[in-house]
Amino acid sequence: MGTNALKTTGRRPIRSHKVLIADDQPEILTSLRRILREEPYDLITCDSASKALEWLAENPVDMVIADERMPEMRGSDLLEKVRDAWPQTIRVILTGYPGSSTVAHGLTHGIDWLISKPWNDDALRLTIRQMLDDRDQKRPAPGPEPVKTEPEAADFCEQAAVPLSSIGVDGRVLWANRAELDFLGYPKHEYVGKSIVDIHADPRTAQELLRRLADGETVRQFEARLRRHDGTFVDALIDANVRWEDRKFVRARCITRDNTSQKSTEARLRRDRDELETSIRERNRDLQGANDELHRETAERQRAEDTQRLSEMRFRLLVEGVKDYAIYMLSPDGIIVSWNIGSERIKGYTAEEILGRPQTMFYTEEDRSAKKPERLLESAKAHGRIEEEGWSVRKDGSRFWSHVVVTALRDPAGRLIGFAKITQDLTERRRADEEKARLSAQMLQGQKLQAIGQLSAGIAHEINNPVGYILSNLNTMGEYCQDLRRLLKVATAAAMAREKGGDPTEALTEYRRMAEDIHADHLIADLVDVVGDCKLGGEKIRDIVRSLREFSHVDEGALRPTDLNKCLEDALRICWNELKYKAEVHKDYQADLPQVPAYPQRLGQVFMNLLVNAGQAIEKRGEVFLSTRVEGDYAVVRVRDTGRGIAPEHLSKLFEPFFTTKEVGTGTGLGLHVAYKIVNAHRGKIEIASVLGQGTEFTVRIPLGGPRVAAATEHPTDRRLS
Repeated sequence: MGTNALKTTGRRPIRSHKVLIADDQPEILTSLRRILREEPYDLITCDSASKALEWLAENPVDMVIADERMPEMRGSDLLEKVRDAWPQTIRVILTGYPGSSTVAHGLTHGIDWLISKPWNDDALRLTIRQMLDDRDQKRPAPGPEPVKTEPEAADFCEQAAVPLSSIGVDGRVLWANRAELDFLGYPKHEYVGKSIVDIHADPRTAQELLRRLADGETVRQFEARLRRHDGTFVDALIDANVRWEDRKFVRARCITRDNTSQKSTEARLRRDRDELETSIRERNRDLQGANDELHRETAERQRAEDTQRLSEMRFRLLVEGVKDYAIYMLSPDGIIVSWNIGSERIKGYTAEEILGRPQTMFYTEEDRSAKKPERLLESAKAHGRIEEEGWSVRKDGSRFWSHVVVTALRDPAGRLIGFAKITQDLTERRRADEEKARLSAQMLQGQKLQAIGQLSAGIAHEINNPVGYILSNLNTMGEYCQDLRRLLKVATAAAMAREKGGDPTEALTEYRRMAEDIHADHLIADLVDVVGDCKLGGEKIRDIVRSLREFSHVDEGALRPTDLNKCLEDALRICWNELKYKAEVHKDYQADLPQVPAYPQRLGQVFMNLLVNAGQAIEKRGEVFLSTRVEGDYAVVRVRDTGRGIAPEHLSKLFEPFFTTKEVGTGTGLGLHVAYKIVNAHRGKIEIASVLGQGTEFTVRIPLGGPRVAAATEHPTDRRLS
């Protein structure tokens, strides 16, 4: 806890009011102290709700200003405690989310005013001054009975923009404000006295609401479908609590909110998910058909290669009837000596046109210049058989993507007698592979942008805080510059009087008076702090924007040396608002962790998915542990939380697409599936260990040599889900 009670000087008013400010951001506290330093208040600043309550227990104050988002307790909950313990204290909420449901609830349960971030300095000073003056004027003279303020509270509720109402124990409406009547379209004389069973589309939901209220339950976000006056229906969320007198249900106070947009959003998400599932099934069916066709073609090609070892006559009888492959023989120096019907169909030449000509005419100009045809035959001669894929040229000059197999033929004595060459047109398969890669990239980018959309409110809040105190500090700097400009003008007058031989005493006296009046020493010292705070805020915004830009950048599809520590830190910066109010983050990074060849944007997406899952797994307060290490041939990143854990029966399904244990609208079930595909593309491993009720740990292993080196050394049975 920090206090900042400004001292009284000969020129400043007496501090007649005490104002306590609670905010977990030191920059906000500094900015508010600076704005209110000239006001007649004793300022007390606390960096947590608990410290504020400690101070209030022994030191009464006139006003409490509390930030809504604090780690231990929401500001609205703190102000509700202040209302119960010190009802005469003015209660003001400070928030960057003025439209949230908790703030709306607070405005009807103990909050006198709301200040939205970023604020206007002059308006803030005027509002606080007016509220304190109004309270002083309305404060009753000492006497046995305090003046009741219920009419003012009733008028405030009546004029509130939030639909409010109260119902009796029998379910009839006792009172409704103007917003409630406008929301449902009823005249007041028809609505008041009406049973909520007649207002709810389903009487059972009304009865369920009354039952829960009668049991003493405080109802939050109760879903209901309400009947408007014109007969139409509207989806709504209802918050309600019960007022008891002498342990008897007197009435329930209700807040109603329109839920139509959320319902339509959920329906649209379900529809989009169904369409995506259908599209994926169709694409999988197409790809499976292409894969089956490829397997069939590969089997035929293998049989053709095996039969080439038979006699030349049997070979000719076989290959002359093959149409899907170009099969022909070459002399040891690369001259074409046989030609089948498949060669004529694929290459475009008849046997009469091509026999006796060099096989280099099937290659592009670039390949011929690079001596590729000669090198291919030399490799087949050295190794017995060689395969490759590349561009080939038809008779009409068009190009096609081909798979070529060249086999060296030798007589029983081992002497080279020629080559057998098989060419397959893979143009269509190449297009299918490219389309598959494009759709996969679109899915990854779409999931990345969806994650950013879900985090956008938190990111905006992280940017909004430094923006608020930067703007405030700039206003302060403007005031300081005006004071310094006046002081400089007096100093210049004194210097000119001295240069002209005059008496500068009067100007110097005015200079000293003005310097004392504006507190020049304090002003200059404070100016350094103001600039430093602005710089710190700007750096925070820069770091957030830089991390967001790097994460959301479309993946170029190229491997780059990647710093996994930085990649993890950038993901943490983007997700910070999802974690800081729920978890304490512990970092244990290996300082000399080597860079690995990887796709940095994709790995950032993996780490962000894991961090968001960790935050969502923690219900109230917990811890998140991040570590990086080199273990064997892998760079290892671990993300561990102390959340609710995962049931053993769900562990085997976590990486399946669309599988989720979250509520509808909270997740798509693609996050961990995408993470698995990205790690798998790096030839890495992703492992999970979880104990129900204790937490979960994800381990990501990325090969130090990159995916290509890992693929070259990998055993076929190693590619399995970890």
